[in-house]
Amino acid sequence: MSQDRRYHGGLVYLGTTENAIERFSRVVTGALQDYGHLIERHSVLNPEQARVVTSQYVVKLALDPAPYSGRIVAHEHMCDQSKKPMHRLEITVLPITPGQEDRDITELMMVVMLYRMVDACPVQQIEWMDPETILSVSKFLGAFSSVSPRRVHSRQSLLGPKAHRFAPVEDMASDLSLQADTIEADYEIEMEDGLVQIGTEESLSLLFRDDEEVGMVDITTPEEAAENDIRRLAAWGMTGMLVFLSAPVAAAMAAVNLVKGEDFRLNTHVLALTGFIVSISSSGFLASAVSALPL
Repeated sequence: MSQDRRYHGGLVYLGTTENAIERFSRVVTGALQDYGHLIERHSVLNPEQARVVTSQYVVKLALDPAPYSGRIVAHEHMCDQSKKPMHRLEITVLPITPGQEDRDITELMMVVMLYRMVDACPVQQIEWMDPETILSVSKFLGAFSSVSPRRVHSRQSLLGPKAHRFAPVEDMASDLSLQADTIEADYEIEMEDGLVQIGTEESLSLLFRDDEEVGMVDITTPEEAAENDIRRLAAWGMTGMLVFLSAPVAAAMAAVNLVKGEDFRLNTHVLALTGFIVSISSSGFLASAVSALPL
């Protein structure tokens, strides 16, 4: 990455350029939205260029219409190049306020974008942070597989210190064969245990989202939602009953329900206490007790 805080990514894929820029731009839009960014503008400028704008980033996509003729990193899973030409896509992520963005999160967004593009089309090789740093697809996938959890047990297991979430490609690429064995073993165990499996890019997306955003996710069943509605109606019903006992107390509880939400327990306690005070006051017991006090 250069000093002007431009984050570079690129890939070479096998196929035509028809509608390709639209597909790639949708991948970028989806990745940004998964990280909580509101898309302000998504523009396909022409068949070779697209731009996605958020409040924090501008992502530019440039597709070379000419067949790719640059350096090729050969690997064992290389697709047949005799039928279709190869084309190069360049991705540039520009922070709106350079130097104030979270570099780890920005680079991991680039990882997710590239992962999804690999899944969407026959990608042949990846450019990582520099046009001269070219990785084969298998090396790229293997290098970053260690940053994603193999299984998802709970939300808390997805969260961790940001300092340990990301490492350079060179540091992780040395043990690719060991990682491949681990992935295969974990896959067999997961099939036996019947655990829910998620893809690598989905795991990365969950792992590197903002912690507060993940913590705010609330999964409510239909039964729980119906029970909550009943409690809210019951709370307002008790507030209505308070009108016949004490209008000022009823007005206060209505304000609390509107501002802080319907609290069934609080409404129950207030109704019981108000009813008790009104009953002893109307019976004269309260006046007798007050008169008996040594004032």
